[in-house]
Amino acid sequence: FRSTVSLSNIVVTDNVSGVNFLRASVDIQDAYMAGNLLESILSRESPTTIKRTAFVGNRRGPRFKGEGEAVTLDSIISRESIEEGLSLNDVKAEIKNSDLSHNGLTGISVSDSDVVVSKSSILGNGKFQVDNNGSTDIDARQNYWGPEGPLPKGIYDGSDQEGLGKVVTDNFLKAPLIFAFPGLLPETSTIT
Repeated sequence: FRSTVSLSNIVVTDNVSGVNFLRASVDIQDAYMAGNLLESILSRESPTTIKRTAFVGNRRGPRFKGEGEAVTLDSIISRESIEEGLSLNDVKAEIKNSDLSHNGLTGISVSDSDVVVSKSSILGNGKFQVDNNGSTDIDARQNYWGPEGPLPKGIYDGSDQEGLGKVVTDNFLKAPLIFAFPGLLPETSTIT
């Protein structure tokens, strides 16, 4: 079951389901995934590293389910998903230098995961910027949340329901970040 998968310089568009992994070690770089009807990536029980990859206009952005598996996301764009930009369930995740904005429902959806997200843009999502449905705290410091900073109504956590962990947002960035990838135009995360 434990295979190693390396994907680079790929385009995955207009499928029912994008890419699906179960019990593999996954490394993805320089990819573009758009217009997939279910999800762009579903990674289950698979340590996963994704760098310089764009997920645009899928039903769901990348989804990770595991048993404490390590997930590392560096320089990704996950925008304009119908539902969530990123979903983390029972994983240990580090997200940095990324854009998780302008998704239909939620930028980041977390359930019982150890998550650190930094130097990223998290704004303009339909319902919540971050939705914490687990008991662990989420370290979301050093991110850009828009010109007003992180707003309580955009975060669902222990402030809304007893027993849930907090989303820690202090020391937030006050200037927008710029993201540029091959094949995508550079843009700021302040587009509304």
